[in-house]
Amino acid sequence: MGNSAAKAFEASTVGTGTLTGKMGKCIAPSTVTAAPVKIKTKADIFNNKTTIMDEEGNLLYTFAGKIGFRTAKITVTDASGQLVCVGFGKAGMTTGKFRVLRPSPAFKGQPPAEEKYEETALYPFGVGALKSGMTSATCVYSITKGDEDGQPIHVPLYEATKISAMAFLFTVENMDVRRRLHCVKSKSKVP
Repeated sequence: MGNSAAKAFEASTVGTGTLTGKMGKCIAPSTVTAAPVKIKTKADIFNNKTTIMDEEGNLLYTFAGKIGFRTAKITVTDASGQLVCVGFGKAGMTTGKFRVLRPSPAFKGQPPAEEKYEETALYPFGVGALKSGMTSATCVYSITKGDEDGQPIHVPLYEATKISAMAFLFTVENMDVRRRLHCVKSKSKVP
């Protein structure tokens, strides 16, 4: 595939997104913006922290991680230090999964998870399932909603697909309509 896949990727059409803070699909509705945002990241590998800043250098988020053998726990806080979410992940040889928990329920009557952040209750918000091969990878991200009985169910929202090419290329498709309404193109070279 290689170069032909990259050329097809570059020629692909990207639609405009429809995600809003009121759709219940956002970890934190305050993070949604209609305008494109350029971000900068700064990694502190000695403290397992990464900061996300806007173009002017204003702090947006801090990611703090604990990485183990095939496991990870990542805590995300906003500029004021308030908890946004906590992610827990587990990886196998060709598969992986992760869960996203936040400090507010995803639906009315949702019970909290067993995990806590300090003394704060956490509620399941999203799950992801990853599959990877030698030159390709996919991830389906689902959000947690309540069914008619108030039980949590996972509703697929996005599917990310790595394109087999020399550069790191991937797309993110909206699962609701199976087209690229919410699409990301990244052309970062992996060192």
